Amino acid sequence: MIGQQIALTHLLPLALGHLEENPLAEGDLYLGDLLNAVLGVDEEFWSKNLDLLEDVRDVLDALERALRDLAEPIERFRAHYRRSYWMTPSE
Repeated sequence: MIGQQIALTHLLPLALGHLEENPLAEGDLYLGDLLNAVLGVDEEFWSKNLDLLEDVRDVLDALERALRDLAEPIERFRAHYRRSYWMTPSE
């Protein structure tokens, strides 16, 4: 319903509560689809709901921090796995 811009004043606070716990929470489609739906909300809504916009910014900041923190361990794991099993990066 968020993707269809329906009942946003009621649904977005609920969605943001879930996203604060897990920024990649799934709706019905794929990992991160809830955040994707929230990010697609019209600018007009955000201009009238600045408190919720700030909550979205907090979710995005937390997700970006986690991705930065995980970048090096992920690359270290991938490099080890490629070396250990003679796999190329595309495999």
